[in-house]
Amino acid sequence: MYTRFFIWGCRNVSTIYGWKYIVTGRRYIETDDPFIAVVNHQSGLDMLCIAELWGNKPFSNTLIAKHTLLYYGVFGAASYLCNTLSIHRNNLNKAVAQMKSMREEIICKKLKVFVFPEGRRNRSENLLPFKKGVFHLAVDAQVSIVPIVISSLKPLYHKEEQRLDSGFITMTCLPPVSTRGLSKNDIPELMESVRSSMIKTFNNTSKKRNV
Repeated sequence: MYTRFFIWGCRNVSTIYGWKYIVTGRRYIETDDPFIAVVNHQSGLDMLCIAELWGNKPFSNTLIAKHTLLYYGVFGAASYLCNTLSIHRNNLNKAVAQMKSMREEIICKKLKVFVFPEGRRNRSENLLPFKKGVFHLAVDAQVSIVPIVISSLKPLYHKEEQRLDSGFITMTCLPPVSTRGLSKNDIPELMESVRSSMIKTFNNTSKKRNV
């Protein structure tokens, strides 16, 4: 119920500000199989985009975020409503235990987990280096990684002026990247491959929106 409320609230906010979404590759996330979706992170407004992606099938979807974000204003409230799986980054033993628990949940409940692999908000024209944890989780659980790219929000979100303009946002769901048979030794190459494909897509879709 809470997740539906989260989606309803986000969609209303999008309507108020005149944000419209163009989603390509949605079929890659409309599956009964569990997966981990990695999404570029520009601002707290990314939650509006996540809600649009979840659509009318929210119950097997969730987020992973550092536990401190659960106490961070609107983002924290939204995270609570969508049953976010939190992780303690500064406590290694606790983080390892939480990752193991998440692995079991993903497999048993066939969860679709959405995560921001950059680890923090980034408004530059490039993606920050990715954190390894989510890729370890995907390989341990042997679930596919679905890269999702949100085009630049800069044409719509003017942070310095605290202003939001109406317009279109392109969200691209790229083909799933299988982790079947991969080990931790394959993670650096896996990370680089996923990140490279996302950067290319971000540049292409953002350029089109800015024309």
